Amino acid sequence: MKFAGLLGLGALAISGAAVAGPYAGGSFALSERGGYSDVENARGKKLSVGYRFDDFPLMLELNRFDAGDAGIDDSGGAELSYSGWSGLVGWWSRAAGSDSGFWLAGGFYNGDTEVTDPSGRVGPAGARYKQSASGAMLSAGGAWMFTENVGLQLSLDSLVGVEDFSEDENITVVSLGLVFELPTRKREASPSSAPIYIPPYLRNSGLATAGAIEQQPPASASGVPRPPDSVPMGVAGATRVVAEPARLLRQPRFDAEADSRVPVGASVVLRQRQSDAAGDAWWLVEYGGASGWLSETLLH
Repeated sequence: MKFAGLLGLGALAISGAAVAGPYAGGSFALSERGGYSDVENARGKKLSVGYRFDDFPLMLELNRFDAGDAGIDDSGGAELSYSGWSGLVGWWSRAAGSDSGFWLAGGFYNGDTEVTDPSGRVGPAGARYKQSASGAMLSAGGAWMFTENVGLQLSLDSLVGVEDFSEDENITVVSLGLVFELPTRKREASPSSAPIYIPPYLRNSGLATAGAIEQQPPASASGVPRPPDSVPMGVAGATRVVAEPARLLRQPRFDAEADSRVPVGASVVLRQRQSDAAGDAWWLVEYGGASGWLSETLLH
């Protein structure tokens, strides 16, 4: 395909840089009907809404396509167009330590092919002919996020066997535009009624109460065992385990931007504790040579 090279250039830009959660985007599109030598390329547009999952590589997307009006050579100004909807399910891979990523997906399309005949070569001058079109579609592309919530999205879509009054050729669409990740906030962990784990060096200090001691470190909600405590949570220099995938934020607040991510079960080093205006506790931590802020509710 002529457009495969464009997608390859986009992949190089994206690979050095994942959106997780709901998103929406709008793109300019360039469409090609490679099976016809007498049908020109056309400019159109594409609108997208979808959801990309953070904990496993799955994406869902709904698109509104307008492939544009493609001129037909030697036809007295006749044009061929397609517009409609598509739904995709696919594999979504996030680049490590960033909010960018790429996808491969498949799905279906449903819409209308239309031919306009201003010169009357087929029928009455100015007539418009419409035909329903539906079938399978393939998609590949990527999103490069230059801020936490805004980025560029490049995609290559192939609509297979689009009904068009003739040979029902494929339509290939390359689109480039902006994508907006809708801000989300992780649900705070609710207080647990489970017995409090008391480090070994405090068990004989008189601070432990009957029935409140667990002889083994409890498991976190994700199933990752908590490491034995060597120092209390409030002491800088301690290590703690991250209970779920998290982002290292630049500031101690939920809507701050992030430079890197920490996987579930990773051990982080505590450096500084701080509370925000709402009373939520935060820790400045170090992990893998990077540093950032994590909510205390994510640490065990």
